[in-house]
Amino acid sequence: MAGWIALGSSSEDPGAVKLSPPEVSATADRSDCFRVAWRQPNEELLRVTDARYEIRYRDVDGASWTQVDVTAAENAPASKDVCGVSPFTSYSIQVRALYRSDTFPWSDGGPSWSAWSHERFVRTLPTAPSRGPALWRKIATPDSDGRSEIILMWKPLQPKEANGRILTYSLRWQRRGQPAVLLACLTRSLQCALELPASEEHTFFLTASNSVGESPASKLLIPAVQAQAVPPLLPLLVSPASDRSLLLQWDPPGFAAAAYVFEWGRVSENRGQNSSWCYELGNISRAVLAEAIEPGYLYSLTLFALSDGAVRAAGSTSAYSKQIAPFRAPTLHPTRVWPSQVEVQWEEIPLEEQGGFIRNYTISYEEQGKDAQAVVVNGSVRRYLIAGLAPDSVVRVGISISNDGGSTQGSVLSIRTRSLDDGKVELLLSSLCVGLVVLLITAALACVLKHPLIQGCLWPQVPDPAKSHLASWLPQKIWLDLGNFPVEQSKEQRVGYPDFPFRGVSGIICGQQEEMMMCKSFLESTWAAEVSSAGDKYRQPLQTIFLQGDVTTPDHSQARRQSKVEYSTVIVWAYPGDAPPSSTAPWPQPTPQSPESSGPSREPGWRICFQSPSCEPLDGSCWRCSQQLDGGPASLGAFPLLRTLVVEGSGDLQPNGDHPAGALSSVTP
Repeated sequence: MAGWIALGSSSEDPGAVKLSPPEVSATADRSDCFRVAWRQPNEELLRVTDARYEIRYRDVDGASWTQVDVTAAENAPASKDVCGVSPFTSYSIQVRALYRSDTFPWSDGGPSWSAWSHERFVRTLPTAPSRGPALWRKIATPDSDGRSEIILMWKPLQPKEANGRILTYSLRWQRRGQPAVLLACLTRSLQCALELPASEEHTFFLTASNSVGESPASKLLIPAVQAQAVPPLLPLLVSPASDRSLLLQWDPPGFAAAAYVFEWGRVSENRGQNSSWCYELGNISRAVLAEAIEPGYLYSLTLFALSDGAVRAAGSTSAYSKQIAPFRAPTLHPTRVWPSQVEVQWEEIPLEEQGGFIRNYTISYEEQGKDAQAVVVNGSVRRYLIAGLAPDSVVRVGISISNDGGSTQGSVLSIRTRSLDDGKVELLLSSLCVGLVVLLITAALACVLKHPLIQGCLWPQVPDPAKSHLASWLPQKIWLDLGNFPVEQSKEQRVGYPDFPFRGVSGIICGQQEEMMMCKSFLESTWAAEVSSAGDKYRQPLQTIFLQGDVTTPDHSQARRQSKVEYSTVIVWAYPGDAPPSSTAPWPQPTPQSPESSGPSREPGWRICFQSPSCEPLDGSCWRCSQQLDGGPASLGAFPLLRTLVVEGSGDLQPNGDHPAGALSSVTP
């Protein structure tokens, strides 16, 4: 018997005798039960019936233990079937033993329990899901074709409801009045989007399947758009359950609600915010929402009461789980400024930045050299007028915003009041405008009355050459300067041209017969030559040169040229006869005459030729001189801008009796 008893010490009773902890094993062959077996080590008991046993177990995800008292049967192994547990659940198991007091007499008190055995773990077998998933919907606005996008969404089953690993979700769809139920979605995700006619009523059924079986179907009815009626109002009372949760309470509706659906989300000025929802079964009248709730944000909450998959009643409200000080204060803007008043305005801050229900605004202002003042206005006010200020002074204005959670101070705005009132400024501007108008009218009248004088000063009249009298004006004297002809003359300019027919001629002037023999032809007047001889100058008349109408070129061709003469440099050649004389022919010395005696010369054969500096004969450049003709081609009207004729030549015969190579007249406009 000594081997049966283990003597030991205990914190409870140092002299107590205890059995050793049993050795435990656990198995599961069902979804709702598991078997626990144990034995005492070292053969401490003669029979298993000599001791009592206690089993405790718990879900590995839980904290509380469930205890079961066990009495071993005679001649049977120590074991126990524990039932009533959840399918597909892991459990932790322990066992302890206690000597029976009626088997062994104890001198002092009763026996003590042994220590708990080491934990053993076991998982029950899976079974079909116990219920269908919670099903809800989102319905979009119908499009132009009358079709709406419907998003069916569901919640995953809890482990105690799934009873195993969920493999697929099956969503079936049935139209009103049709017995056929169609498979709309077969998926592992938690939602399915469909596009269906908005004018029809639709019923949806959702099931979840695991390796053992399929869950019961969840039902949801979506009425047609035309048949949708506003469900009865369900009053809601909401209050903070904690800083991050809200408590909803309501009175039960007048029908047996099978389930409730809660929808909530942040109230925001921006659309498209995600909302949360949950599904609760049974007859309840309160619920705590703790998912996606944060302090300082306003949440909109809606409750739907469902019966047979259809919405029968609904209610909504909004609340904060906890109000905090506003995230920021509004910005001040001056709207109007007077010499003694200033009006400021501010905008309401966005709802998601208010942190709570705005109660009031505090306007504080301080004028230069005066004490600060503060005014509290209601939370619905958006502007304030500050009066009693000094003109042309600086006032500092600030604002703070308050709610039940606190207050937030904003920035300070500096404003300078005006020095003049609006009426004075308008009077000054009106006077300036009137004076400007009078000045403009005076200037306009002066321009009208003094137009010729102003035009003469600002825009002087420029003579129009086309309307000038140069074409009909003849100078009193025309001079031919014959004294500057260069000795070395280019051979190209001298070849083929006659010698000038005068010796010692230094200039030609108009004679006195000009008025009697005035004509329009160039050189059709009586000419007198001023001749230099032996240092003395005397004047002799020059034969009158008459121009004939026929025109020839220096090469004696009879071609007539009609092109215009450019007003540039013109070279004049004069020689007697029909052709230029040879270089050996003597030139007769003209008989000197007084400048007063003049008359027309009847000697034919004199020629005057006009050419350009490039030695090209001009159109109509040579005229035979015989009797006077009216309006010759070389009339002064053809050369209205000729001012001087400069004939370059030595003016003397060569020692051998040759004449100069030619007499050149440079005519410059």
